[in-house]
Amino acid sequence: MATLFRQLTERSPAQANQAFRILRAFLNYARAAYRHGDEPLIVENPVHILSDAKLWNRIQARSGLIPTDKIGIAWNVIRELRNAPDQTRIGETLADAASFLLLTGARWSEGAALTWDQVNLEEGWWYLPDPKNRKPLTFPMPRAAVEILERRERESSFIFPSRSGEGHVFRGARGVFEKVSAAVGVRVSPHDLRRTFRAVSGECGIEFWKAKLLMGHKMSGDVTISHYTETSDLRYLAPESNAIADWIIRQGNIAASDNVIQLPRRAKA
Repeated sequence: MATLFRQLTERSPAQANQAFRILRAFLNYARAAYRHGDEPLIVENPVHILSDAKLWNRIQARSGLIPTDKIGIAWNVIRELRNAPDQTRIGETLADAASFLLLTGARWSEGAALTWDQVNLEEGWWYLPDPKNRKPLTFPMPRAAVEILERRERESSFIFPSRSGEGHVFRGARGVFEKVSAAVGVRVSPHDLRRTFRAVSGECGIEFWKAKLLMGHKMSGDVTISHYTETSDLRYLAPESNAIADWIIRQGNIAASDNVIQLPRRAKA
């Protein structure tokens, strides 16, 4: 067991941990469910040796994000990809999905799977009936995100449909993130846009608890917020949501102006 774990670790420490945690769960179930008389068929879960011998791989939590001074560049790259004359329909969809994530702080699984009946563009909000924390949430939608969705065709029940039109886009935006990564000089993943959203909220001076609510985090440990603050309908945080989106777009404008070549003035006659 330990030998196989080490072999998998050579390929990917994180995947080795995940594979053996899944194996441990299956064996625990089999040990409880299948017995010979009163005795379990599996006397001891062999995966426990990894804990006893302290062999589990230590995986550092990911903390990647777009550097603050490169956020405008990243925004421009995404929008330029979307508006490229030769861009395909699926390319436009993936770029719009990435833009939505950056403007709202949504998880890829939440944003990519949005359906038209989960958004209200006139009033500027979007709704998750079953988010990660299992508590239905209504979020404010910044004006910039509303404008992006208003331009999208309603060719499917999904806002960001897959290439085939059956279902929604998955983690297929590799091309978008490769170009963003090349432009900003660091590797950028879909979840890094979420971390970047949190960093921008700090630049805007938004209180941490408000940023956490906008990102759909479960609030715990604070009695005042948990019991006396509305944490399911967040439309009252529209000013903060718009402040973050406006900051991102403003950085894009600054980055674009920095790239404008200033032509020399003609000498006066």
